[in-house]
Formats: sequence, structure tokens, C-alpha cells
Amino acid sequence: TATVNQMQSHAVIVDMAISEGGNVQDSQHDEVVVARNGVKIINESGYPKVLPKQASLLWSKASLYFITKVSQDPALIDLKPI
Repeated sequence: TATVNQMQSHAVIVDMAISEGGNVQDSQHDEVVVARNGVKIINESGYPKVLPKQASLLWSKASLYFITKVSQDPALIDLKPI
């Protein structure tokens, strides 16, 4: 609680360990808790299941963007051996 109280207003904490009891004292299972100073504590128990999929989607999007740019201008990459 002391750490949360020292944080700036409108800061956000995502407690990803809520299904095991949580890492933040004020955590409530599957609820968003707003501390007195305006700090939001997000306690979604499904994040560990969702994040790998989101990370894969972001990686594939970034890779597609990179490949598209390089295919338009191959000079963007120096393929000479070091």
C-alpha cells in the first residue's frame, strides 16, 4: 500500500498474479481497483492466457511491416558480411 500511495495519480498497475493471490495488497480478483490517490490496479485473471497471443500478433504485424518496407527498398538492409 505504501508504494501505491507514493505513485503519481492516474498511474496503472497490472497485477498479473491475481489468480495466486496477487502482488498488490489492494488487489481484488477480476476487478479494477482505484486507490485513494487515483492509481488504478487492474486485476484480470485472464491476462496470462491472452498475452502470448497478443505478443504473437504484434510480432507478426511488425515483421510484416519490416518485410514490406525492405521489399520496396532493398537498400535499407546492408547484406555485406561484417
